[in-house]
This record gives sequence, C-alpha cells and structure tokens, in this order.
Amino acid sequence: MPTYTLQPIIGRVFTKVEVVESRHVKGGDEVRLHHNGNSYFAMYHDQDCCEDVDLYDVVGDLEDLVGSPILMAEEVIDQTHPLNPAARHFTWTFYRFATIKGHVLLRWYGESNGYYSERVTIGAYTNEELLYLIEDGNMIMQGDNILIETTRSGPPYIVTSTY
Repeated sequence: MPTYTLQPIIGRVFTKVEVVESRHVKGGDEVRLHHNGNSYFAMYHDQDCCEDVDLYDVVGDLEDLVGSPILMAEEVIDQTHPLNPAARHFTWTFYRFATIKGHVLLRWYGESNGYYSERVTIGAYTNEELLYLIEDGNMIMQGDNILIETTRSGPPYIVTSTY
C-alpha cells in the first residue's frame, strides 16, 4: 500500500475542522481543515463522469485536530477489500492525522469503471482561491507555476507554466 507524508500539513495548527457539502459534487462531502484566518485545506473528489467517491467515515474526534500542531499527516492508498464485490475498480484512501490530543482517520472509498480517477484531491485555499494541490505528498501547483516539492531532502523547484 503506497503511503505518502503530507508535509505541507505537518506542523499546522487548525482552528476548525468540518465536513461540509462539496462544491465540486452535488451531495458529496468536503473536509475543510481551517488555519490562519481565511486559509484552509480542502479534501474532496472532483467528480468527472462514471465514478463515485465519498467520505466513508471518520474514526476519532475531529476536535482532536484543533488547537494543537499536526504531528502526523499521511495518505495511504489501498485497493483491497471492495465494499461491492461486483465493483470493476475501487480505491480506499485513508488519511491519518495526529496531534498530542489524539489520532483521526478519514476513510474515503471510490468505485469506477476503471477509466476514471477515484482519488481524493487535497487543495490549499486562501479566500476561496486555490493556491496549490497536494498529490502523493507533494505540492504540485502554485498560482501560474507548477511547484514540485519532494518529501525527500532537497529544495523545491519551480517550473514556469504557459497556461
């Protein structure tokens, strides 16, 4: 099972953590991790066509993530144990967070025909404007540039985009 450290989240102190209706999928869930006034991380699935991805459940108390630095933030992807044995393709995505107050596990589950993504998107927002995405533990977009910041040692580097 691939496991990724969500380095941009480590050390953050959240002021509020909430599950709201997604602005990306009608009836879908979005988890918001608020910090620094109007800034937050949003976890959601950006619906395309023929897939269904939802927040399956939350294990632990979301309030344990508020008011203390995040000590652990990991994404684990698992493609075993489908909820529906007839599913053509499925993905479990687990997000493990820890503070000194406790641990929280967010379990997302997605099914598709195998062509469409079942991934959960994590975006960093300020004033509702997307600043960058986190994928496989790396920051991959910032403003008009693509920022690649590895979770390994070494400085990030920027590739200027043309779009």
